[in-house]
Amino acid sequence: MVIRGRIRREKDHGDIVGQKGIPQDPGSEKSNETWEWTQSELGVEWDTDEDGNINVIPYGGHNTVRTIHPAIGHGSAITVPLTEKVTEMGVPIGTGRMVTKFFRDETGRMVGVQVNEKAKGNDPTTGNPVYIKANKGVVLASGGFGKDVAWRAQHDPHLDETVDCTNQDGATAEALAAAMKAGALAVHLDWIQLGPWCSPDETGYGKGPSYIDANVAYGMSIDPQTGKRIVSELADRRVYSNAIVENGVPLLQIVDEQNIPKWNYEANLQPAIDAGITKKFDTIEDVIAEYSLPDEFRAQLERYNTYVENRNDEEFGKMIPEDAKPLGDGPYYITRIWPKVHHTMGGVKTNMDAQVLDVDLNPIPGFFAAGEATGGVHGACRLGSCATADCLVNGRLAGQMAAQSE
Repeated sequence: MVIRGRIRREKDHGDIVGQKGIPQDPGSEKSNETWEWTQSELGVEWDTDEDGNINVIPYGGHNTVRTIHPAIGHGSAITVPLTEKVTEMGVPIGTGRMVTKFFRDETGRMVGVQVNEKAKGNDPTTGNPVYIKANKGVVLASGGFGKDVAWRAQHDPHLDETVDCTNQDGATAEALAAAMKAGALAVHLDWIQLGPWCSPDETGYGKGPSYIDANVAYGMSIDPQTGKRIVSELADRRVYSNAIVENGVPLLQIVDEQNIPKWNYEANLQPAIDAGITKKFDTIEDVIAEYSLPDEFRAQLERYNTYVENRNDEEFGKMIPEDAKPLGDGPYYITRIWPKVHHTMGGVKTNMDAQVLDVDLNPIPGFFAAGEATGGVHGACRLGSCATADCLVNGRLAGQMAAQSE
């Protein structure tokens, strides 16, 4: 999550800045307030150093160190407390339902939805219809459509069934399609992001991304055919993914034990090893032998270590963190990386009050949306961690606006 205020829309990379929970634009800004709310109201624990200060870490595509993360390193640290909170408040949560239709009254106001219970295989024509009336408003927070191969391939033919996806099976397009049929304007549907820190040695999200992504600032990734780096490991996801795909073979992420962030070492390394995607080697010689790396690899390793020592990547301009160390004597941990579909930047268009707009750019009364279901927030390539702030800030805002809706 990045710390600053309410998400500024239409920025090319969703670039929002902040340091250690201090808002840069007090007053109208909301992300610091929301971050504090996750702690005071939900009990979310964020990663801290030994003195209790929030750790701010480097992340791919960002031009400065601005990202914070939960203590356990993944989103369940936020979603589980959220679920517990609404349960405590007596809010019913319905599962196993697919949104298939939105209803507007004669004035154009959104007044309800149809959901299909026990639909089969994400097919909106199956299941038993149930109708839900909205007393105040409807909030669309259905996520993206990365798992919907037919939809994503229509917008980007490269992303057919041969390309794996990190998303859960419900990340499909039926709710977005229903919103569009109800008059919602959709934007940026062909802007689909690949996660470059995935492993081809497992399916879906698996155990790899949580471990791999935390290492990009501290290790190097090479083409095993040449022994050379091909891109900055902290490039944004589009640049990094495109470089890997154009290269044609999975890269090897190489990091030694001293450079793996402590929280990542404790939470994610062993699961990655147990899943068979990460291998441990005592020495760099063992790495070279295992992957038959060419002689050029030794020269690349020496150059990279010099860049770390000098805090200056002369090849690709990677931002070297102050706590990064040259890759040393081992042990080493090696993981193959290959991109998978991860995030869909497109969705319904909303304004700064989280209201869904129609094709005439007018708000649809009583209709709100937040998160990956919306488009126009992250531009052509979402920066990692920005969506956490987006979902929390705009999700809260959408709920507040719906509750006030008349």
